[in-house]
Amino acid sequence: MIVSAIVAVAENGVIGDRGAMSWHLKSDFKYFKKNTTPSDHNGAYHL
Repeated sequence: MIVSAIVAVAENGVIGDRGAMSWHLKSDFKYFKKNTTPSDHNGAYHL
């Protein structure tokens, strides 16, 4: 089994701020959605 992860860390090592991301980049959200939404192939994920 292959396990993949998407990890985001700020330059200062911060991974979140009060339960939310410390930054809001449209391209980051688009990439995350594309890679974590089930594909049309039997519910398989794009990871």
